[in-house]
Amino acid sequence: MRFIPALLAALLAAGVGSAAFADTTDVKTQTIVEVKKKGPHCEQDPNCFNRYHPAIKPVAKAKPGDLIKVHTRDALDSNLNINSKPKDVTAVDVNLIHPMTGPIHIEGAKRGDVVAIKLIDIVPNEYGYTTIIPGFGFLPDMYTEPFIANWKRSEEH
Repeated sequence: MRFIPALLAALLAAGVGSAAFADTTDVKTQTIVEVKKKGPHCEQDPNCFNRYHPAIKPVAKAKPGDLIKVHTRDALDSNLNINSKPKDVTAVDVNLIHPMTGPIHIEGAKRGDVVAIKLIDIVPNEYGYTTIIPGFGFLPDMYTEPFIANWKRSEEH
């Protein structure tokens, strides 16, 4: 970098005998609240729930302005993988779907408040899928055969 030697030369020319530069790389200005997945499925994970209810206790607390990092599960909380076939879809227990990580208590927020969030980033998993589960979904009468499309994320170039 040419800026620092030029700055140092300017300081020395101005009569400053030595210069000290602060290293602030380890200074943190934002608290990070991270909630990770635990266990293979939501039912074994104390940080997971699949229905909203006021009796569910928060698994973490955050203050306004904190950065909240949440590790989530797939929508079916399943064992599906890149080699899954349509017959594997029929084994999904649709009573256990919709896993959510949390809840997270926001200090100062009260029941009924609207909490504004700013989504910073979403990092997708390497594997994803699209399914048709017989008897489930928006058009269960029209789509009666199981189906799965397995997706593998490719790296951007």
